[in-house]
Amino acid sequence: SINLGALIAYTLVSYICQYGIPSLGGEKWGFFIGYSIPAIMMALAIAIFVLGTPRYRIAQPQGSVLATAAKICYEAVWTNRNMSTGTKHILDRAKTTYGGNYSKAQVEGVKLVTRLTPYLAVMVPFWGIYSQMSTAFQNQGCQMDLTMGGAPVPVSALNCFDTLAILMLVPFFDGWLYPYFKKIGYPLSMLQKIGLGFVFAMLAMFVAGFVEIYRVSESPTPGNYLDVNARNNITPCQNIDDFNPYNFQSWYQDPSSTDQPAYCSQVAGCTALQPNSTLLSLSCIDCDNIPQMSKLSVFWQVPQFALVGTSEILASITSLEFFYSQAPFAMRSVTQSLNLFTTALGSWIVIPILLLVNSDPNNEWVPRNVDGGHLDWYFFLLSGLMGLNLMVFYFIAKDYEYKSTADLHLVDAASNSSSFSSVSQSDPLESGDAVCVGDRTVSGDARGSNNPILRTN
Repeated sequence: SINLGALIAYTLVSYICQYGIPSLGGEKWGFFIGYSIPAIMMALAIAIFVLGTPRYRIAQPQGSVLATAAKICYEAVWTNRNMSTGTKHILDRAKTTYGGNYSKAQVEGVKLVTRLTPYLAVMVPFWGIYSQMSTAFQNQGCQMDLTMGGAPVPVSALNCFDTLAILMLVPFFDGWLYPYFKKIGYPLSMLQKIGLGFVFAMLAMFVAGFVEIYRVSESPTPGNYLDVNARNNITPCQNIDDFNPYNFQSWYQDPSSTDQPAYCSQVAGCTALQPNSTLLSLSCIDCDNIPQMSKLSVFWQVPQFALVGTSEILASITSLEFFYSQAPFAMRSVTQSLNLFTTALGSWIVIPILLLVNSDPNNEWVPRNVDGGHLDWYFFLLSGLMGLNLMVFYFIAKDYEYKSTADLHLVDAASNSSSFSSVSQSDPLESGDAVCVGDRTVSGDARGSNNPILRTN
């Protein structure tokens, strides 16, 4: 449903936003009409949600797993920092066995979550790559040929190829590719799938870099507003009035008469007037070159969008499974929320990268007019950083031991017995008491120290 909604947004809504509807105000009202569509759909969704609420079975929350986990970490790292337990893991200091206030089950549950932290960290660069579809890919597409058979194409519409890749390849991966590898004796683990997703994300940036080199080679000679050819070839993503020195003259004389052109300015110290006029001389006005459309079709971006979509299938979808299946049942909502939080961090992490590559105002990599920058270098940089991230991922993932559902059931059952949301002085994992796991009962003695999760390290 997410991708079907995205498909509508990237086709219908994006077209209306960029080009408008002639009978509804045209291009001037395009964004208002375009954004009205998802606004109306969201209002309907809220109404359906509210009407269906009485049919839901709502379980009242009890205690706070997150608060307990934070207290365990604080006690182990700070309160008992000088305690020597003789174990390898710092969180063991919070166990009642070593003078702490929390049961073995509670601490082991938090340890299972903390061991997932490195994998959360390597997801951040991946989401940084993903965010390029709505940033750098858009900048690149804006200065490509945005027509198809003479009809205009909204630059955001290329995102639909990411969506289409997901819709078409998910059945292929689940129905044939994964079963095939399993059949030949090489089943792909969750971490192997995520690693392959990182490879496709790296390739997407690599391909985008070469497309940019080709795009620049097919770009016309830059020109300002006085160049007729440059005026007629302006990218649809820009307003020609923002490069118009005559508009700047009118604004300079009477600021209330028109808006100031965004990309024109007065030459410092120049106040000369036009001959026999009260208008500022054109020689005193400096306007940027007009961003041009390349002769290269925007559909050359399809491979890079499709590669990102493929990487989502492998890395994004599998990460949901990984962080859910490898966390204690009581803390799965925590690991899922942290996994989603990495998407926000991924969008943020590209900000300092952009600031760095644009730190020289005379040699910006990603300027407003990308014809005057080095967008290809930027894509290659991201590809290289993703390659480094892949090496880090391989280093931390090569010795990972998966925890089975049965193992997690044991921790969860013991945590429930010892009340995860409160301090417990007795630990069923240590006392030998029986704990129910699904439809079977396991005694404490039977569980013993051979269980890889419950063993004291």
